[in-house]
Amino acid sequence: MEYICKNIIEAHGGKIWTKNNNEDKGATFAFTLPVVTQISPIVK
Repeated sequence: MEYICKNIIEAHGGKIWTKNNNEDKGATFAFTLPVVTQISPIVK
């Protein structure tokens, strides 16, 4: 699952990382995506 998320986020210019929590407490997933300030027109 992380591999799919990584590909999608990086394709949009973002970054993803994980942090192991204490034993038996799971993990934390975090990501960033750039803010879009101007939308380019779609060229067909």
